[in-house]
Amino acid sequence: MGGVGSGLVRWHTAGFSELLAGKEVYNSGPFTFYARFDPSMTYQRAIKTVEPLLHVELSHNLDSMRWFYAIQDPPANVAVVDSAGRVTGQLAHGPAREQIPGSVYFAHKGFSGILLMRPNGQRYEVRITDDHRSRFKLSMVKVVPQGTLAHRTRDIRKVGVVGVHHPRTYCLLNGKLC
Repeated sequence: MGGVGSGLVRWHTAGFSELLAGKEVYNSGPFTFYARFDPSMTYQRAIKTVEPLLHVELSHNLDSMRWFYAIQDPPANVAVVDSAGRVTGQLAHGPAREQIPGSVYFAHKGFSGILLMRPNGQRYEVRITDDHRSRFKLSMVKVVPQGTLAHRTRDIRKVGVVGVHHPRTYCLLNGKLC
């Protein structure tokens, strides 16, 4: 609660839900915030006074404002394995999986990618595989929101050859190779 005065404003929302490729990757749940204001203010002035306070408090409480990974690799298969052994993506053999909470895998016309929405500073293995010997171009980006639409990124790029007997594995921790 912020603001000054004996008046009290209550702001409530049922929450925010984010969908990616038709899959929910984040649901905040409900939020209720309160802010004080001087009751002698007009309605418009009171709203202008408390709105910035509520906006700041809301941004501190939304997980989606935290950094995330975007990983892509045309044309090979890409998969990410977390520290618990859960897989999101396409390994050399078997079906595509989305086992890591808050992750999405997508593939279309030789392009594949993974978004990890809340990496929480854990270690990940990024695995590149292909049934045929082929060149790959891996891009691993750490995206850090910096306000409404601004963000900063750290992009790690790897190129090489991958094949049945030559898979590639990279360790990713806090947006850096480990």
